[in-house]
Amino acid sequence: MSKSKRKFKRPQSPQSPSGQNLEASEESGTSDDAAATLSQTAGSAASVSSAKPSARTSNSSASAQSLVGSILGIKRDEMRVPVDVNIPHVYRRPLWKHIVRYPAAFFLILLNVAVVMSFVERFPQHRVMDPFRELFFFGMVGFIDVFMFLPVLLEVNKIETDTEGLKVGALLWRVKLTWDQIVAFDQPKYLKFAILKTKKGMYFLNKYDLKPFYEVAEIISAKMKPTIQDRQS
Repeated sequence: MSKSKRKFKRPQSPQSPSGQNLEASEESGTSDDAAATLSQTAGSAASVSSAKPSARTSNSSASAQSLVGSILGIKRDEMRVPVDVNIPHVYRRPLWKHIVRYPAAFFLILLNVAVVMSFVERFPQHRVMDPFRELFFFGMVGFIDVFMFLPVLLEVNKIETDTEGLKVGALLWRVKLTWDQIVAFDQPKYLKFAILKTKKGMYFLNKYDLKPFYEVAEIISAKMKPTIQDRQS
């Protein structure tokens, strides 16, 4: 007769209160570490989000400076280079821009001569047009001379600066000026020319051809101020 074997489980010994406190402290420490990790993650995310607007601002300012430089034909690194006004400097526009002005000046001179000679030949023969038409044609020629012919003649092709003065090369002549001969130096924002006024005339400095133009303007402005103050005193 087989006897059934019974397995008796050994009763577990009850945990001591000190062990329960230890486990509770470990669990609380784990939860504290998790909370600290979450707080660090949230702080880093907040710092990244706060840094984004400043980065966007710096990028926008940099893009604005590059845009202004591209409009003026000036590189961004050139805009920050300091200029020593006491050493010699030479600025000139590209050669092809200077050469094309010779045929332009020749055709403008022919236009003036043709209009005047046509009127002189027709007047004795009583073949003069209506006075309004005659005045219109002369007015058109005068407009072309003021806004096209004069800039072609007076526009500076090359400028050299030193401690004594500057040498200016125009289309048909060159002149050497001392700093005390400069009367004014105007830089209108609405014109592509800066106007250099002297005691005997004026010259046009193209802001887009004489690169970097900010150096030319800084040198002339720095050198002419003491001379003007001496004349006023």
